[in-house]
Amino acid sequence: MLIRRADRHRQFNPSLNRDEDTSFFEIELVKPIKGFYNWVVFEDHTAIEDAPNNYIIATNSTIVKLRPVDHAQLKEDEKFQFLPEHQPLLANWVAGAENKHVRFELMQPRNGIRNWFAFSEHIEVHGQPIMSPTPAS
Repeated sequence: MLIRRADRHRQFNPSLNRDEDTSFFEIELVKPIKGFYNWVVFEDHTAIEDAPNNYIIATNSTIVKLRPVDHAQLKEDEKFQFLPEHQPLLANWVAGAENKHVRFELMQPRNGIRNWFAFSEHIEVHGQPIMSPTPAS
């Protein structure tokens, strides 16, 4: 899950040894879980790592694909559905592409592949600005 904000808190817990306290995080998620964005998690039960520079969320149901063409032209293993309720896709980089698409490299491969395309009008990219495509020489 991708966290938008995490605030660390310490609270004295009288049921524990007087020298110990309870640490927890109040977190706000980018995408809700069970309809909720805000959660509390105990520090001992979680690990919060630095967020990636880029993440992609679906604003409409869309198909992520190997090439910026109509998804009907692709085999099933060359595409996957990406819905607004899905967790964000974490990307190493995002670049503009032809046919109103963006190209990106996933941090974790999908179907063994890292580089994918998505229709730009069905997604939002958060993080670093989208790079312009490099013109062919």
